[in-house]
Parts: sequence; structure tokens; C-alpha cells
Amino acid sequence: AGTPLTLTCDITLDDLVDIPVIVTNQWTRNMMNITESTITVNLTETDTNHYTATLEFYPLSATYDNGEYQCTILVTADTADTYTTNITNETSTDVVVEDLPNPEVVTEVTGLEKPGEPYNLTCIVTVVDRLIVSPVIEWSKESVIGEENDISVYPMRYKDQLSLEFEFLNTSDAGEYTCDATVTVTQIGVTVTNSSVEVLQLQIPVPLVEVTRTQEYDNLLAGSTLTIYCDIDIDVNVDTPFNVTTTWTRNDTVLVSNSRVTIIGPYSTDFNGYQSRIEFSTLSSTMDSGVYTCDVSVTSDSDYLYVFDADNENDSTNFTVIDP
Repeated sequence: AGTPLTLTCDITLDDLVDIPVIVTNQWTRNMMNITESTITVNLTETDTNHYTATLEFYPLSATYDNGEYQCTILVTADTADTYTTNITNETSTDVVVEDLPNPEVVTEVTGLEKPGEPYNLTCIVTVVDRLIVSPVIEWSKESVIGEENDISVYPMRYKDQLSLEFEFLNTSDAGEYTCDATVTVTQIGVTVTNSSVEVLQLQIPVPLVEVTRTQEYDNLLAGSTLTIYCDIDIDVNVDTPFNVTTTWTRNDTVLVSNSRVTIIGPYSTDFNGYQSRIEFSTLSSTMDSGVYTCDVSVTSDSDYLYVFDADNENDSTNFTVIDP
């Protein structure tokens, strides 16, 4: 169904027929006249005493066009000669029309599933040969629970392929991509569909973490002040909501603020930049020497199912506090 077909009835008169004749033909299906608008009947004279009758389906219908087709020919003398006799002949053939199958839809992926990397999604649709219409191909995307979201690139069509070509991936490109293919043959009132799903999962890259302090000496004096900074840079291709948390430790023991030590942050400093700091109002030689580590965690907003948390990262500094 959905494809064209031409039935041909070739007519050859005997070479001894040398008077004007009128050739007509009648097509029937299962002994019934054919009236569908999707079928065209033609009769042409191709040469002397040679005729061709055709029955053209544009397109075939599995509902109406199955059956035995009979081509009946009537040859009538185009004169008043009472000695000529009209003749008829016929031939038949069976036509079996199958339902239009669903299009075959597959997706091909090239590239790394990683923010900042190029990535291509191509939907390839295969339909039956000689189908009179082209399939409608559409991409859709879901990245947040229950919501259909915009696709950041414009689909590129080539024949029966539709591609999404990402120059580089952002975390907002993560999601479940569905390619829908629809074939509608309006002449016979038939629509068939199929789809393919591809899931693009992205992990937030490991953040860059750098710990610095206002006094860079290995030995610091008790009673002095000190600030330790933890600067955090999140990859620029992370453009979905995320949370940054920091944990400060000294010699692997978690630090908390007290009367001498204040832990601040993390807080935003610029686009995807964050900072946390420890402020010592008075260094103690008995309590503050050691290795200070800033452990950073970057987690994705829970609504974004296809964006995963970054692996934790940390940086450290160490010093000794001595009495003057």
C-alpha cells in the first residue's frame, strides 16, 4: 500500500485487419467496475494494429485494491460493412496489496558524551520502496521530569535522515531524545508511525580547586592572622542548575567555626566561579598546625535526570604555627 502500480494490457490485432476499427477496453476488479479516484484508465494506440490499455494506481490501497483484475477488449469495425464481426477478448491477473508497514527508525551516535565535546545524533528512517510520500521526521527532547524541552541546535535534513549536530555539548543538552517518523498517505487515508529513543547522559566535569593563603611561609607566628582561600572553577559547559559544597579538614578532621576560626562560603565570585575561606583571628601554636584540605562537591539539581554529579575534588596546604 502507498506505492504506485501500473497494470498493462497489450493488444495486437491480426495483420490481416486492414479496415478501420474501434478498440475499447473495460477493466473490472472481482467482476465489478472500477471507480476509485486513485486509479486512472488509459488506452493508446502505440503502432498500427497495436494498442496498450493501462490501469494506474496512485497509490495502491490495501483496503480496496486486492483482487482479480480483468482487462476485456472489444474490437468494432468502423464501417457499415455488414460482413464484419465484432470480436472480444480478455485477460486477467491477481493483485495482492499488503498493509503499509511502519517506517523503520534507527539512531546513530558519533562523539563523546562529555561537556565541551562535539556530538551528533542522526535519525535514519527507512520506508518501503517507491512510496509516493516522504516521511515526516521530528526530534523531541525531555531533560526535566515530565517536560518537553527545546533542542539547542537546528535539525539538519538530508533525504530520509535528520541530524542534530552539536558543535560542543553543554549539560543542558543532556536528556532523552526521541525521533518520531510519520508516513501519511492521504489518498488512501493511511498513517503509520514509529520512533527511536536515544538517551544522552552527561556528568558535570571535575571542578578545578586551588587552595591558597595570605601567608605563604611554612612557619607562621602564633598570634598572627591568616586567611586560607579555596577557589573553585566549574566547567563553562555546565549550564544547568547545580550546588557547590565545601568541607574543610585539618589532618583529616572536619573543621567547624569557633571563636577564633570562621568558615565562610562557598559563595559565587563570577560565572561558574566559587570561593570558600577560613579566617583565623589568632593563630595558635598548639591547635592550628597541620594539613588543611578543601574538599569540593558539585551536585546536579535533582530535576535534571540526565545530568550526573561531578567527582569530588580537593586541594591542600600545610603549615606549622610557632611561638614568637
